[in-house]
Amino acid sequence: MQRENSTPSKSTIASRRPLFGVLLLALVVRTGILWADFGGLSADVDNYRQIAENLRRTGVFGSVTGANGEVAPTAFRPPLYPLLLASLATDDGVSRASVAMLHLAIGLLSVALLWRLAVEWLDQRGAAIACGLFIVDPILLNQSARVMTETLATLLAIAGLWTLTRLIRSPSVRRAAVAGTTLGLACLCRPTFLPWATICQLTVFAIAAFPDRAPRTLVIRWSHGATILIGFAATMAPWMIRNQAVFGRPIYATTHGGYTLLLANNDSFYQHLRTRPFTEVWDARQLQDQLPPATGGELAADARDYRLARDTIRRQPGMFVYSALHRVAMFWSPLPHRLTSDESAARRWARLAVAAWYLAVSAAAAVGVGYLTRQALRGGIATLLDPPWLFAALLLVTLTAVHAVYWSNMRMRAPLVPVVSLLAAAGFSQRHGVVRPKQVDLE
Repeated sequence: MQRENSTPSKSTIASRRPLFGVLLLALVVRTGILWADFGGLSADVDNYRQIAENLRRTGVFGSVTGANGEVAPTAFRPPLYPLLLASLATDDGVSRASVAMLHLAIGLLSVALLWRLAVEWLDQRGAAIACGLFIVDPILLNQSARVMTETLATLLAIAGLWTLTRLIRSPSVRRAAVAGTTLGLACLCRPTFLPWATICQLTVFAIAAFPDRAPRTLVIRWSHGATILIGFAATMAPWMIRNQAVFGRPIYATTHGGYTLLLANNDSFYQHLRTRPFTEVWDARQLQDQLPPATGGELAADARDYRLARDTIRRQPGMFVYSALHRVAMFWSPLPHRLTSDESAARRWARLAVAAWYLAVSAAAAVGVGYLTRQALRGGIATLLDPPWLFAALLLVTLTAVHAVYWSNMRMRAPLVPVVSLLAAAGFSQRHGVVRPKQVDLE
């Protein structure tokens, strides 16, 4: 019997060269940023490193409290990113180098997955454009050198879109389980994904319930809808069970929600919006000085913050609406804030360059949205589900809506960079036809 040749053919290697090219570009750019801003990995603004090191040292997912260094269990931060950091921790803690390598690996995986997604939704030319825009995105580059969740959350946003695409393209119970698990991991990284994950699962159920409205090639069954829900619930369950055991309540998100709602809706911030210029940054330390003490730990503080925020919104509904518009503007702002009054000329020009970049990308994305809208009007729901632009649109809408109510700034839109890059690529290449011009093997 003739032995089968397992060596990739020349045509296969040639077809992968563009992917190798964008991965090489991503490697060079991300490595350069991490090297240039290596000191940024020292800071632990949100205590993710501290939680990871405590978990490694004591086995408790918690923060240090008191002068004696006691570690108290916490649910103030979502668990996935600290768990990854804990897996890299040694007796000496979580080093900057280990975080840099983790973020570099996540960044390269994000580019590879975005390439597969963009080839499926667009074509190779569109994929090259989308990945190029993604690789040099200023928000992602800045956050790659920070001990924060943006890098991981962006990967999980792409993975969520990819697994949903696979499910829609070729429905199966296994793919439904993978999609549900991926959506659950996204929520364990950043709870702001919860509305998107929920609506995506409801969409799969709706397709199963109304098969006559779906494209002919789409055969979503009730079993797929049930499985995606089971996969999601099974992924979220350990965190909820742990919180039930520790706090007596199955917290599915964090105990941080009340504070972020209050941060966005308090008298000091509202007064700032009334009296100060639109571009001037509000000093959040003013809120800390005004908070009444809360006895009873994290749950009590979270309940207090929710109560104060709701009271502020009820007393000043007009300002709530105005502040929501302000938060959306900050969320989508092309221009980074000026953080110091004595800003250098170099930093000012850098901010203006970032603004020019985002204005250009946003213009291209708007062209892509217009093209896809026209396609949807002609083709109906089938156009949005083949390829599944609908799930991307839901991600844009839900994250924007969440941050219209809760605190927001530019970096929080990091998980939307892949979607904007895809839309911009669609805008750049619309004359070639962007609605899945050919069949692509998803395996």
